[in-house]
Amino acid sequence: MPLQYFQLTEHLFVHCDCINVGILCDGERALLIDCGNGDVKETLNALGITTLDTVLFTHHHRDGTSGFRHLRTRLSPETRVGVPAGERPWFDSVETFWNEPKNRSDSAFRVFPLLLHAFTSGRVMANRGNGTSSR
Repeated sequence: MPLQYFQLTEHLFVHCDCINVGILCDGERALLIDCGNGDVKETLNALGITTLDTVLFTHHHRDGTSGFRHLRTRLSPETRVGVPAGERPWFDSVETFWNEPKNRSDSAFRVFPLLLHAFTSGRVMANRGNGTSSR
């Protein structure tokens, strides 16, 4: 399957997945906006991205977060994860949230340990929507 991404500016790309994934590049490093289902790793390979400095999630839905587990080779202890402040409780308690039947569309969803670890390891930043963030 051919790679499905396009370039907006010199450093900004969009990977087309189950959702659009933003990729802001600087050499071999990048900031991701959402992860999609994980196919973005192929686009990262094509762009020569080896390290993710930051992953920003726009919302807690699986379409934007489920691919996080596929990016583990590009994550480092310094990788920062940003989430909307109003949704931080859902990220902090991801296992509890998705194990609640009313919060999922099918019973086959499994929580991904890497995502859970990121949201419980203190690397998560919450964007308050006013230009400030909290840990």
